[in-house]
Amino acid sequence: MTTDHQHVLMAEIFLNPLPDSIRNEILRDEEFCTRIRYKPALSMSLDPGISVQMENLHKTLRSAITKRSTSTLILADGTRKRVKLRFEKPGTATILVEGKRFSFADADLLSHDKRMRTSGLHRVLARQPLLEDEQDAWRRIAKSRPFTDREFVRLMTALHSTPEAVMEELCRPQSLTVEKLIPDESEYYQRLTAAHSSKRTFPEYLKCELAQTRGTLLKRNRALGLRRIAFSGLSHALVPLNLLSSVNQADLAPLINANDPFSILCGFEVAGARVRNERGFAEIGEKFLEKLFADSEATMARCTIFSACALASIVKLRTVFSEQDVPLYWFRLAALSHAGVLTEALASLRKPDEFFGWAKQQLGADFVWHAAVDVRDAPRWDLEWLKPEQIQAELLGRALHVINLLPKGKRPKKWVTLIAQATAQISKPGRELAPHFPGPMDDFATPIAGVKRDPALVRIGRKLKKARSLEEVPELAALAYLERPSQNLAEEVRRLLAKHGTDDHQSEKEQSSLRLYAYIAASARSEPLANEVISRCLQIARTQKLDRRTISTLLLITITASGAASTDDRYRTILGDAATKLAYSTINEKPGRHQLRQVIETLGARAPKLISVLSRATAILDTQ
Repeated sequence: MTTDHQHVLMAEIFLNPLPDSIRNEILRDEEFCTRIRYKPALSMSLDPGISVQMENLHKTLRSAITKRSTSTLILADGTRKRVKLRFEKPGTATILVEGKRFSFADADLLSHDKRMRTSGLHRVLARQPLLEDEQDAWRRIAKSRPFTDREFVRLMTALHSTPEAVMEELCRPQSLTVEKLIPDESEYYQRLTAAHSSKRTFPEYLKCELAQTRGTLLKRNRALGLRRIAFSGLSHALVPLNLLSSVNQADLAPLINANDPFSILCGFEVAGARVRNERGFAEIGEKFLEKLFADSEATMARCTIFSACALASIVKLRTVFSEQDVPLYWFRLAALSHAGVLTEALASLRKPDEFFGWAKQQLGADFVWHAAVDVRDAPRWDLEWLKPEQIQAELLGRALHVINLLPKGKRPKKWVTLIAQATAQISKPGRELAPHFPGPMDDFATPIAGVKRDPALVRIGRKLKKARSLEEVPELAALAYLERPSQNLAEEVRRLLAKHGTDDHQSEKEQSSLRLYAYIAASARSEPLANEVISRCLQIARTQKLDRRTISTLLLITITASGAASTDDRYRTILGDAATKLAYSTINEKPGRHQLRQVIETLGARAPKLISVLSRATAILDTQ
């Protein structure tokens, strides 16, 4: 037996037992196949009973596009079948085999005829644009020669990893799984937003890669470019009003029918920027507001679907991108933009609450701890603010921002009325601040210079300085959430906390207060306040019964407070020490001990650098 035959035999022994999907994915890696000196015979399953050799399938499709009526199709097991063929413009080939009909769109890309091939490529790229450098590479090949079998597979894989293709696929009747919701092609998320650079800040990314990609897409296909931009309209900074200065009302109109709440909001923000000088935008802006707020039940359904999809994206995208691969701002942009794509695709869901419940059951626990680790780099966006009611409040806050940017004489009366009605509906007791909480991208944006502090917040700050206990400043949450917490604010809170403690010992209210103080510590990067908060958590752990919920809450507060550390090493050290002490506190509390062990495993999977600093806590838990 020759060496080449030995390589082939060994490769087949290793690969053949694998499921078709996994085996084909490995064999599409040309570099891997070259390295093991193996030329694979790729196969494709047409249905559960018919699997065909890929190379022969492409040959058969080429026969169809040359208008041949019959051909021989070779099945994966070597069986030959005489099949009937049909071709329909612009590029669909149909194969009739064993009484079953299989249609293949865009088969003309396989053509040996240059004109047909390049025309087909132009059509599919207009429908499902790829990144500019990808498109240029495929155009060069198409102009010079036919695609090889492997190149065609790669091209079709790329085209199916676009927002448009993902939505089309998910709209089909099927049983949903988390895996189906989250594409594992990393390029998909760059096509949805723009390629990223780990060396750029968020403002730099907005001005460079994102602006360039969006500008090119708008020039090539305005409608599709605007649609992709709308998916990523997660903050006011992400709505490129300068690029959209020539967009007219007809261009915006399709967004009125969107299901993704941030796409609808994007349309309103564009209308808000244009209505100042073009009063014709008042009517379409009114339609956007009605879609956003007039039917509160429909709005909540959209927000519920978005929340569920965002939860899945934030957790599962960590299997596509590691912490070292991409900056957090880009990860969050990609995850939440994809949540918008999913919300659009799942618009027909009849029971959004059940879908949200399913997502929480599948991924809720992981989401809490994945988001908790993010606090180190982005402390101001709280994980609680992904709930449907908070998404609804955020939409209102953004709409209020649009109105406030307009001079009073330029504000359409109907807009003011609709927003006032929405404010009255959403601003329930205890929820007055909800529309003003920081959004998911606010941690990364450059603060607006020259903005005067709200007089009400100035008064709360003065009250805090004069206070003798934290109980005297119930407005502290407003001060913390409505502006970026300062070192001075953190020091005042630390002073009162160290002197008098929290306002209600050994209760859920005390833990809620500590979460607020941890948030202030992390946002202000105040280690002294963080140390005080962590000490309080450890004191509770020593004096209270540690059930699963209590130990989770205390660890979550501790992780948040640890985000105040001056360096990453210091952050890990603080967190590791606190986790060790919490582990000792669970010696006689089996439920709390079990919960803490599970959470530490999740934290290690989310952030491998934490594994070593949490090892002492793990050892203690394992020996109890």
